[in-house]
Amino acid sequence: MKGIGPSEYQKFLVISIGTGSASPKKTYDAQDAAKWGVLSWMFDAKDRTTPLLDVIFESAGVWPNTTPRFCSKPYVDDLDEDDVSMDLTMTENLKSLEKIGHNLLNSEICPCRFAQDLSEELKLRKERKANNDGSSN
Repeated sequence: MKGIGPSEYQKFLVISIGTGSASPKKTYDAQDAAKWGVLSWMFDAKDRTTPLLDVIFESAGVWPNTTPRFCSKPYVDDLDEDDVSMDLTMTENLKSLEKIGHNLLNSEICPCRFAQDLSEELKLRKERKANNDGSSN
């Protein structure tokens, strides 16, 4: 991004859409998984699944849901299957994701505490900057 320095990155809001899957993944039973060897973790021929990869990629989707305590609906979960597919890169799909992003920016995603949280974040950043500027003297 030409002309934008690292100190200006805080001005940007990143919206992550189109990075998942609309269909639920296979669940695994802990008692069965405890008996698996290396090959079974890599590929389950019976169910044609990849348990290790499923666990790794699905855990990334669970973590953000535990973070935003201040919002009753912290993520958009009502997108079409094409919109959430992370390997669908046709122009039509990308334009749809762009439209969804613009709509999200113009909507009240979480009006309950969103402004308060932004204000608190701004105060923290100013304090950090003041502390960093003061320690460099």
